Amino acid sequence: RLARSVETGMGRVRQSFLKSLKGLKTEGTLVAGILVSALIILLLIFVVAARRERKNRLPEGLWFYREMVRILAKRGLERLPQETPAEFATRVGMPEVKGLTEIFQRARYGGKRLTQDELKRVEKLLDSLRKRG
Repeated sequence: RLARSVETGMGRVRQSFLKSLKGLKTEGTLVAGILVSALIILLLIFVVAARRERKNRLPEGLWFYREMVRILAKRGLERLPQETPAEFATRVGMPEVKGLTEIFQRARYGGKRLTQDELKRVEKLLDSLRKRG
């Protein structure tokens, strides 16, 4: 009974679609409609991707945290989606990661720019982390 109802409904949709196509004067109109539809779909995909990128972008000056995460991921230490930066640092257990995470959290959540001393410390900690191999 349900299958028959679905089949009847699909038949009506198909008939309605074919009727709308008969109303078109030329094949060119059909092709233009398909192209416009494809362009709209591509535009929507682009907008969604751009929003995701903007959402995942760190504020200027906090690039080092993403670099730290990248270095660790190469070594098989990936941050889990549900982990906070502090939880990740604790799990990894490296002093460089703890130091970089503390600086990151102060800047990210404290809303302040890094000082020159902090930038120098970031570079030293990243160098040390890279050399750990």
